[in-house]
Amino acid sequence: MLANATKPWHTECAGSDNPDMLNVPLNMPADKLGMLRAIAEALQNVPNVVAVVLGGSLASGLARPDSDIDYREAAPFSIEHVRSVAGSISTAGTVPTVTEMYGWGPRVNGGAWIQTPVGKVDFLYRNLDQVQRVVEEGRQGIWRHDYDQQPPYGFRSVVYS
Repeated sequence: MLANATKPWHTECAGSDNPDMLNVPLNMPADKLGMLRAIAEALQNVPNVVAVVLGGSLASGLARPDSDIDYREAAPFSIEHVRSVAGSISTAGTVPTVTEMYGWGPRVNGGAWIQTPVGKVDFLYRNLDQVQRVVEEGRQGIWRHDYDQQPPYGFRSVVYS
């Protein structure tokens, strides 16, 4: 699911080639679809967010009832704005975890863990300049192995994008 934050966001079924559309998997539960729309609307108002991508099992159509909602966000943007969005969608009485950029290392640039009324939501930050650089390096056969990053045996840079 991809949305272009420079134009109004729309919703349609999966499979669109239109980059201005918010593509929704056909089997998305109604409660999660409502949360997805609320998050998309809130994030489009965060300055410098240029894309929001739904990832994980919901995006691939393999979700279970207990599956979380995974988002990837482009950067740079205001972490305080993201913290505000996270707080606005979180379940009453819970405090979302929101990191600074690169708070989770060089390959998962940071993010948020949020408990919402419809389940868990994860935000993952991506620096688009870094994504482009890693893709170009990968095309040239250049890659890095970061051992201090998840998973237990490290993280290869070409997986970043």
